[in-house]
Amino acid sequence: MFRIILAAALSVSFITNGATGQSNKKGAILHGTVAKKLDDHLSKLVDKGFSGALLVAQKDRIILAKGYGFADREKKAPVTTSTVFAIGSVTKQFTAAAIMKLQMQGKLNVDDPITKYFRDVPPDKSKITIHQLLTHSSGIPFRAGRCGGEPTIDDFAKVVLSSTLEFEPGTDYRYSNHGYSLLGAIVKIASGTSYERYLYENLFRPAGMKKTGVFLPKYSMDDIATGYRDGQRWGFLFDKLWGYTELPVTKLKGEPCGLPYGGILSTVEDLYKWHKALEGEKIFPNDVKQKIFASHVPEGKGAKSFYGYGWTVFSTPRKTKLIGHNGDVNSVFQADFRRYVDEDVVYILLTNSLNLEQGAVEVSDQISKIIFADRELSDLPQSK
Repeated sequence: MFRIILAAALSVSFITNGATGQSNKKGAILHGTVAKKLDDHLSKLVDKGFSGALLVAQKDRIILAKGYGFADREKKAPVTTSTVFAIGSVTKQFTAAAIMKLQMQGKLNVDDPITKYFRDVPPDKSKITIHQLLTHSSGIPFRAGRCGGEPTIDDFAKVVLSSTLEFEPGTDYRYSNHGYSLLGAIVKIASGTSYERYLYENLFRPAGMKKTGVFLPKYSMDDIATGYRDGQRWGFLFDKLWGYTELPVTKLKGEPCGLPYGGILSTVEDLYKWHKALEGEKIFPNDVKQKIFASHVPEGKGAKSFYGYGWTVFSTPRKTKLIGHNGDVNSVFQADFRRYVDEDVVYILLTNSLNLEQGAVEVSDQISKIIFADRELSDLPQSK
């Protein structure tokens, strides 16, 4: 589920104009007048409680990459571009990518019914397919029970599949976190390894993402941002209950519960590496990427946005393509990842502190307006 406000007239041709590039010892990059405007805006938000990291790039050029505020206020540890954040539902693109990689490897097919992977599936859910789980068209509710103890895949699947369907599979759209939990379980079953291990070996490592995951990266605890909510210290991520579970993330053992729908940790630097990998064919050939980014299912009746495989797909006012996803963990850690495909612009926002008036999507909308504002359509580069 991805909410966005688009400026009426957008352009990117001016991004690289203006001031010369600059950086500092913490790895920040500032290049151009737009980067300066963005930097000024986010710096002002710090005084209102914002802290996080932002990376903005056009074509192969990073124009802004910088941390704002503190990763740990009590220790006065600043946010940097290598600070690790929870990314919430941005995780879903990795779960979907793992499914597509397994299909490439001949280990599953998105048209498979879930009865191929789970025992004792109730009759009303027996025709649910992997494709329907990927596109939130299975009818499984947003939340389908809780995860207590250390459940097996079969135990967890039984809880989810005992829920009441919201509609007949394949006939509508309902964003479902636990539908993606089932996909994570399928990744484990089809691959014969853990969900995170499969992502690491087939997605993260090939893309050069060294600080993305949960248990496998060699994190220093000082690398991971502490969360703040409404001005108060919320705490350290690994000590908190995880989404709709009854356990801290450290006790989930990576299977299956919250990790596949919203449990991955990452940095703006690593997510940019992922973006670059998706631009090429290092991870997926073009035909597979077309399936991932296709407008499979409208996000509700009359919606102008569509859900692909782990991404939301939009048409901008210029009839150009925008794909993205946001994420939220306990209204503390929030993320927004937007790829303006035809303009070749990407920006990634990760936060560990916001305020009641502004979430990551609102801040991201402001970023979008600064990047793309006040330009005529005639100024736009031709879409390729």
